[in-house]
Amino acid sequence: MSSPTGADNKLSEPESQATAALPLQVVKQSGSTKAAPRLRSVPWGYRIMALVLIVCTSVVAGGVSGLYRQPKPLQIIMEYLGLEAGAGTATPIALPTKPKPASGKDSKSSPVTGTGQTVSSVIALGKLVPSGKVITVAPPSGAGDARLQALKIVEGDVVKAGQVLAVLDNEDKLQATINSAQATISVREADLAKTRSQTRASLAEAQASLANAEAAALSARLDFERTSTLYSQRVVSKATFDTKRATSEQAEKQVDQAKATLSRYTSTDIDEQSDVVVALKNLESARSDLRRARQDLRQAYVHSPIDGTVLEIHARAGEKPGNDGIMDVGDISNMTVEVEVYQTSIRHVSVGDPVEISSASLPATLTGEVKRIGLQIRKQSVIASDPAASTDARVVEVIVGLDDSSSKTASRFTNLQVEAKIQVGQDK
Repeated sequence: MSSPTGADNKLSEPESQATAALPLQVVKQSGSTKAAPRLRSVPWGYRIMALVLIVCTSVVAGGVSGLYRQPKPLQIIMEYLGLEAGAGTATPIALPTKPKPASGKDSKSSPVTGTGQTVSSVIALGKLVPSGKVITVAPPSGAGDARLQALKIVEGDVVKAGQVLAVLDNEDKLQATINSAQATISVREADLAKTRSQTRASLAEAQASLANAEAAALSARLDFERTSTLYSQRVVSKATFDTKRATSEQAEKQVDQAKATLSRYTSTDIDEQSDVVVALKNLESARSDLRRARQDLRQAYVHSPIDGTVLEIHARAGEKPGNDGIMDVGDISNMTVEVEVYQTSIRHVSVGDPVEISSASLPATLTGEVKRIGLQIRKQSVIASDPAASTDARVVEVIVGLDDSSSKTASRFTNLQVEAKIQVGQDK
């Protein structure tokens, strides 16, 4: 296509000569006339940092996946290498994820945790104890500084409730108090008998005195009446008349005095007389002292509080019992297990759940079931032998009752530390 003017395509002669003298550049025509940009080189330091970041991200992702998901390839590798989740600890921090059970019976037999894992058992530490626990027998209340005088039993003896286990050295002093009270009673009984006898005699005397006074008064009154008749007839003198009148009046006063004396005896029943009542009260007081002395004598004897077996003796003859008491008694014919379940696991445990009890000291695994679940969260008291074990965990006490054969086996292992495996979620 030519330019409209045609003059622009023509070069001047000097310019044509100059252009002809320059070397010509060969340009390849390939559909696009724009040249490709050049890539800038990346420093090796940045390349290494990027590689490290990619590796670390892959390791972290693989670790998280292995702890909480454990894909099938990882499970196959761990099984081949003989590894197990949690490095073989008793409470692994991660376990393979198990699918949630379907609704119905299976959902009851396998409780599901908050992380989606199913729980079939709860493992906890515990100890073997007799039913009703071990009872520490202490000296009786009021024994004071009394020391042991004699022991009536030895370790391993089977005792009955109320049986005398030991005698304290205050027995002689308390027995002397009883003897004194008995002597006082004898004195009071003699005094009562004497008072009764005196009262009977005094009553009879008062009655006789009244009868004599009344007879004398009657005789004096009749004599005065005769004298009064004779005096009106002027047979006797006025002096005789006055004498008889005074005698009659004096006899009446003696009757009144005899009646006053007899009035002290309000009843013919001797034991209702005041002097006898006082003597009876003194006797009752002496008998009360004797009862108290006999009650105090119990402070000299140590009695068994329950039917059981003497497990251990802490004090011997001549010693003063300390804080550990005199001895430990427990009913080992019916053994139980005090299990301390972590507060985070107690929600899975129910009364009636079957339990397996094991220990290296036991000849066989014991069996039983959950009988009672405590109502308080308290500090852990049974500590595992692992130096890294927690010593300040919060637990709930669960009482496990053993069957007859297991109880018989456990009777020789009071306070033995054991491991309990509670099968949770079982159909009752």
